[in-house]
Amino acid sequence: MNVSFNYNQDKIRLNIGHVNVFYGYSQSGKSTLAKLLESGLLGKEKGFYCSSTIVTKDEKSVIFIDSKESLIDHIKLGSKSYLKKYYYNKVKDYFEENYNILENINESFNEINELLKQLANEFNNNSLNTSIDISLNIDNVDEIIDNFVNVRIRENSLSSSSSKELLILLITMLQDSDKETHIIIDDFDAQLDEETTMHLFNKISDSNAYFYLFTNKPNSLPHSISRFHIYNVRRQHIFDFTNLDYIVKTALAGETKYNNYEEYMLDEGYLVASGELSNIYSKIQYSSVYCLGRMFTSKDFKISNDVNYNKVVIQPSSEDEYKVLSYIASLINLN
Repeated sequence: MNVSFNYNQDKIRLNIGHVNVFYGYSQSGKSTLAKLLESGLLGKEKGFYCSSTIVTKDEKSVIFIDSKESLIDHIKLGSKSYLKKYYYNKVKDYFEENYNILENINESFNEINELLKQLANEFNNNSLNTSIDISLNIDNVDEIIDNFVNVRIRENSLSSSSSKELLILLITMLQDSDKETHIIIDDFDAQLDEETTMHLFNKISDSNAYFYLFTNKPNSLPHSISRFHIYNVRRQHIFDFTNLDYIVKTALAGETKYNNYEEYMLDEGYLVASGELSNIYSKIQYSSVYCLGRMFTSKDFKISNDVNYNKVVIQPSSEDEYKVLSYIASLINLN
């Protein structure tokens, strides 16, 4: 699915997958982009298109979780709770299908009201000087949910990591089956360790929803790259690194245009056909991805083997890795 919209005076077109991870340092523009995606997918932004079609209101189900929300906020059924909205929709659907139930309940309440009035009259007749003023009535379905749903949970019973993971899984379970669902999570791994992040990735991979995950931490990149759609957000611009294999190949073999097949085979073609390119990539892949994550989430970095206490230093393990990282730095207009 392609989405296109205006962002920081640029016309952006992104090839969106089912799971999309946006990496960037603090104040790089991630939260602005997250809110823009929410507004656009809700049909509130002019010029926001999905697959070349403008998005209209109520067309999609959109869920936004900010960095401060916890599982407790939603289980307690507060005003912003998606679990409460889920309850409301389920109960309302039931009453719409059985529209006479509320009427029958209120008829029963009317009978009780009459009995209580008779009781009050008896009190007055016996000079007890007592009045009873009782009104039993349910005006709408909301009153039923507010009065009869009661959730208790011990706030200290969950770690922050477990709470965040369970919140995301809860939201995934509550997705609207009748609409295309988009789930946007700002600082998705703020309380997650690496193992929890891996487990979460495995869970959401099985979902039919579209996920937009934003983070300023590099830890998850080794588990998301070559699996999900990857973006780097910096200085209010978006860089697509989903096709990293092609970027590495270009960094190692160059972007030379060849006059004929023989020239290609003597240069880039040899690297590809002989397996030499894959061999080089496999040797540097783990350390390069680790370094790349630090580059994505650092505002100011330097590729060097020298120590520098004023900048984040990215230390390549070989000349080939230096070529790859330097080429990527040039793509994001650094170094």
